[in-house]
Amino acid sequence: MTYSAEEANGIVIVHLAGSIRAGDNALLENFMHGIDLSACRGVVLDLKGLEHLNSRAIGTIMALWKRAAAEAKRVVLTRPQPLVARLLGSVGLYNLLPAYPDVESACASFEE
Repeated sequence: MTYSAEEANGIVIVHLAGSIRAGDNALLENFMHGIDLSACRGVVLDLKGLEHLNSRAIGTIMALWKRAAAEAKRVVLTRPQPLVARLLGSVGLYNLLPAYPDVESACASFEE
């Protein structure tokens, strides 16, 4: 698993890649918890390079969403690969986190 974050117009864009396995969970949790939501308008999770994630990683995404919602911020998804899209859909994540076809449209959604 690899991860990185960048800021664009007050939006944190998180790029996740590879496979999130049991040994990666604590790293991912620490990384996501380190996102300063008070200093941004919201978060875009770019899943283009993510090939697999486990249930604990889904829980980590939900924890980020819950923290963001508590600060009236949004978290959105972009470009999930087919397996990841099926996993996220099977747990109903798309009911809470909208998905966009690319980073640009995900960022533009914060202007609406």
